[in-house]
Amino acid sequence: MPDSRTKKCLLNIKDCTENIEVIDNLALAFAYLLKDFESTKNIPLSRSPYQLTKKRQLRASETGLDEIKPIRDYIETTNDNIESLEENLKIIAFGIDYNKYAQFKFLVPVNIYWILSSDEPRRTLRYEPMELDNNQIEFCKNFIIESALKLQQVDFKIPEDFGLTSSLEVPPTKVIK
Repeated sequence: MPDSRTKKCLLNIKDCTENIEVIDNLALAFAYLLKDFESTKNIPLSRSPYQLTKKRQLRASETGLDEIKPIRDYIETTNDNIESLEENLKIIAFGIDYNKYAQFKFLVPVNIYWILSSDEPRRTLRYEPMELDNNQIEFCKNFIIESALKLQQVDFKIPEDFGLTSSLEVPPTKVIK
């Protein structure tokens, strides 16, 4: 694993004195791994090929209907479900072992939220984490390293010119039947 934010988080674990610090570093290491991989697949003015929804759903507060509790709850629940589905499908699309991912998420109960144009995620606990023993910490570190290796296996390059020619000449359109 080359020098990366993921590697730094994994190396920070040995200096952690509190369980919550270990969990935070594990959560960050995995989040950075996925974010950094996906960011290399973005084409300017386009969305990631791993973004499964066509566009972001409006939050209840953006609809003007957030004063009506049943509608607000429905919108927020639907959005949370779509985000969860997209996150889980992305794991599968990356070829990461989903059963190990589920175990990792159980041991590291941290939700990661990326704020627009921020490189530092916001983190919240889903529930009070259990005290991790050395075997559980090693499992989580190994899962992150295995995931990094899997991402390297499925990695592909996006051309710097995005397949465009430097010529102003427009090639003829090909019709696909």
